Amino acid sequence: MTPIKRITKSELRAITADYHRLLPGWQQISADAVARADGPLMQCIGFECLRGGDYRPMNFVRVLVTPEKVTGFFHQLPQSWPLTLLPRQHAEYHRRMFENLKREFRPPITEGFDAWSMLDLCEKDAIPKSYEAYALAALNAYFGRDDRARFWCTRFPELVDESGFPWDDSDQRRKAFLDLLVGWLHADEAKVRLGEILKDRRKKEGFD
Repeated sequence: MTPIKRITKSELRAITADYHRLLPGWQQISADAVARADGPLMQCIGFECLRGGDYRPMNFVRVLVTPEKVTGFFHQLPQSWPLTLLPRQHAEYHRRMFENLKREFRPPITEGFDAWSMLDLCEKDAIPKSYEAYALAALNAYFGRDDRARFWCTRFPELVDESGFPWDDSDQRRKAFLDLLVGWLHADEAKVRLGEILKDRRKKEGFD
C-alpha cells in the first residue's frame, strides 16, 4: 500500500496564502492561519492537516486579554461540501470552500469585526465551560463591565467543580489570575493591567 503523503509546511503556507488573498484586511500570522483583531478579540481561521493527506479550515474567536490562550468562542468547521481538500484539489475547489466559509462561519468573515459588538455574542455562545468563564471575566473587565466580570470570576471555580474532574495546573493558574483581576477591579486599574497583557498577546499571536 502506498503511504499517504501528508501536506508539507511549505504546501500549507501556500494554501493559507491563497485564502489570505481572498480576505483583505486579515493577516497571515503563521504557515497555517489567517486572523484579524479588534482590541481584545481575534478571529482566526486555521488550516488543519489531516491524516488522510487533506486539510480543513477551522474558525474561532479568541480573547487576547488573558495571560494564556484558551480555546475561545465560535469554534466551527465546514458543514457543506467540500469539508476537506487534498492539495491536488485545492486550485480547483478552494474558492468553493471559501464561499461555504463566508456563508457558515460566525462572525461573518467578509463583514466588519468589532470587539464591543461581539461581547454579548461571546456570552451567548458560551456553553459555558470554565475556560469560557475565564475569558469572559477578562473581556468584560476590559470593557468596563465590572459586574459581569465579577460574575464570571465567581462562576469559574463553580464550573471547574461541576466538570467532575479534579483541578489541574491550568485551573489553578486561571483561578490565580482571576483573583488578581478582582483586585484590579477593586483598585480601578483593570483596564491598564489588561492593556499590558493585550500588548504582549498581540505580539505572541503575530500581530506586532
